[in-house]
Amino acid sequence: MKNTTIVEGINENFVLIDQESDKASLKAYYVMQSKYNDGFFEEEDIICVGVDFVTQGADVITGGWESPNIEERKLRPGDEAFNYDEAEQSALEVANQLILNYEFAKV
Repeated sequence: MKNTTIVEGINENFVLIDQESDKASLKAYYVMQSKYNDGFFEEEDIICVGVDFVTQGADVITGGWESPNIEERKLRPGDEAFNYDEAEQSALEVANQLILNYEFAKV
């Protein structure tokens, strides 16, 4: 299982098998490590975790050279300056935390 991401839980580990994103969210797909079987798992074993992108803070400089003014703005998905790479990374970290709740939701 080289080059795979494993999220370690208390009772069960999860293998990140795929992820996809659009302009507003990320979906991460996991399989329990006990059912992963070196990539030969059943489709019904796939667990999808969706995370919506959130606003990002950005400093914008307005004004001229002599009197610059720094304003803080909130960027939303779809805005030109929105950083999708940062949003995807943050959303994947959240998805990795959310998959750990799957263990307890089954109880």
